[in-house]
This record gives sequence, C-alpha cells and structure tokens, in this order.
Amino acid sequence: MYSSSEGRAPGAPEGGRLVWADLLRVCAILAMVTLHVAAKRWYSTPVSTSKWEVMNVYDSLVRWCVPVFFMLSGMIFLDPARPLPGAKLYGRMLPRLGISLVFWNAAYGLSARVMRFILYGTPFSARDALKIVAAPLIGFYWYHLWFIYPLAGFYLIAPYLRKISAASSRREIEGLLVTTFVLGSMLPFGAKLLGREFPFKPVELSGYLGYFFAGHYIEKYGVPRHLRKPFYVSGALSACAIWGLTSFLSRKGGTPVAIVYDYLSPFTVAASVAVFAFFKHEVSRYKFEKSTAKRLARLASLSFGVYLIHDFANQLLAILGITTLSLNPLLSIPLFSGYAAIAGFAGSALIQKISFARGWLN
Repeated sequence: MYSSSEGRAPGAPEGGRLVWADLLRVCAILAMVTLHVAAKRWYSTPVSTSKWEVMNVYDSLVRWCVPVFFMLSGMIFLDPARPLPGAKLYGRMLPRLGISLVFWNAAYGLSARVMRFILYGTPFSARDALKIVAAPLIGFYWYHLWFIYPLAGFYLIAPYLRKISAASSRREIEGLLVTTFVLGSMLPFGAKLLGREFPFKPVELSGYLGYFFAGHYIEKYGVPRHLRKPFYVSGALSACAIWGLTSFLSRKGGTPVAIVYDYLSPFTVAASVAVFAFFKHEVSRYKFEKSTAKRLARLASLSFGVYLIHDFANQLLAILGITTLSLNPLLSIPLFSGYAAIAGFAGSALIQKISFARGWLN
C-alpha cells in the first residue's frame, strides 16, 4: 500500500500523483472492507440459503482488492523514474510495516482477550499478553494482517526487482508474467479442483510476484487499444465466474468451498488485472477538478490506516451481537461496510494528527 505520492512518474500531474491510482486505491480499500464484512458469516451460514448466496455475490465481486494493492505497489516500486533510496526503504518503510504489524496485532489480540475476561470471566494473565505481543514473530497474527508479510518481502527485495525490471525488455517481462500465471495460478488451481497438490512450486515464480510486475507492466506499456474492451469483458465475466463456480462447488459439497476465491485463482487474476487496466486507461482520461484530486489524495494517504484499523468496527458489532444476519445481507453488508470504512478513515485521520504515531502506525 505504498503511497503514489512517492516520486513522480512520467505523465503524472504536478505534485507527482496519479489521480486514477489514488481513486483506485480508495476503491480497493472500500472493497477490502466489504470483503471482510461479507466473509464474517460466510463459512457458518448454510450454503443452501439465499443469505449465503448474497454473501457469496458480494465477496465474489470484490476479490480483486488485494491483488490490486500488490499491483499498485509494483507500479511504484518498479518505476525507475521514482527514487527509492535504501535509507528510506530499510530505515523507515520496512520498520513501519514491522511496527504496524506488532502494534495492531497486539491491539486486536489484547482487546479481544480483555473483552472475553470482562464478558465471560475467561482467565487472562501477563504471560498471555506477552504471547499475543510476540505472536507475529512466529507467524501468528490477526486474520487480516497477513498482507503485511508478503508486502514486507517485496519491500525487502525491491532494489533487486527494480534492477530486473530496468534491464528487461517488454517481451521479457511478458514472458515472466505468462510464466508466473501458468506456474503460480493456472496449474495449482487445476490441481486443487482435482483435489490434488501441484507438485512443482518454484517460489520465485509463484505467489504474488506476478501481480507486482503486472502493475509495472500495465502502467509502463498498457494494454493495446484493440484488446481493452475484450480485456474488461473477460474481467467482468471472471468476477461472475468466481460467484457461479463458488456457488456450484459449495452447493455440490454441502459446505463453503473457497478454491475459486483464492487471490491467485485464474479468475481472480483476470478480474484484478482488468480492474487495474480499466482505471489506467479509462478512468485516467477523466479530468478531475483540483479540489477533487486533492480529496482523493488525502483519502488514499489514509488507506493503509483503514486497512489496519477497520476491523475494530467489526469487532464492536460482534460484541453487541450484531452480525450480517441481523438484517437481510443484501442491506447489512453495504451498511456495515460503510460504517467500518468511515470508522477506519476517521481512525486513520486521527492517528495522522498524533506526531509520534504518524507514519508509523498508519
């Protein structure tokens, strides 16, 4: 979730910001909040019900949010026109991720245990508190904070990835993207559908590396004009396929099946790159008023904080016994998502006003 204000890209407006990227960042964080709200009761609700199906629709339509964040980061990190001094990367940006992970994981974990103690008398000791604080160091974390780990990995090797992208031709990057898609998405997905594990897992060519380079590629080279509409249509159809296949597999098995939801499934890949390309080619053509661009830049700068904070709003609803099933999910999911997003933006803005926390905890 690296801010697009860092450095200036070719074609960027004065001030170095890409307005379409700011808007995409804001849309992606709203989609992420919606995903977390829609998923809260997804596993525990019978798949034969219309309520589960509504959750499935909402969840399917926003699966692109996490891949888009990786693409936005890749667009910025791999752009040679944007300076990325080692002192800033390793002296501030990486420590910021680590501090945010430890602090917010502790905040979520400790607050949850305290509430259990208050409401149910569940024992809670100083030793338990220390385990919660140290948990991220051994791979245990509050569910949505997983994103920080791969992002930190990209931060760590960013200087080397920049050299690869700078020394690679367009065709070579295309070859890398095809390879990562086949080995990191298509073949593993096919194996999962067959109930098997894909045996060949070169970590260098799987995971989220493809998204990182896809963001750079689309920003630098773009999608050929004659292919854009088919590209967008394929993305929309892929989002529909995520819903349809998830519904089919889940109803067939009698329990929620999340294989197609995976951020590396071919359908999620297609939907995600289509969204990114649409903003790059279509939204970027719109002439935003300076005041609107400024507000979008402000909201985009708060997005990482929203990601970190918003689940407190969801936890408060849970404490009050309010779930997406308290109302018709068709209404409760957008309503609770809006509430969580507003709380997240407000909390992130508040942290930015605290001098010692600004830039470290959001």
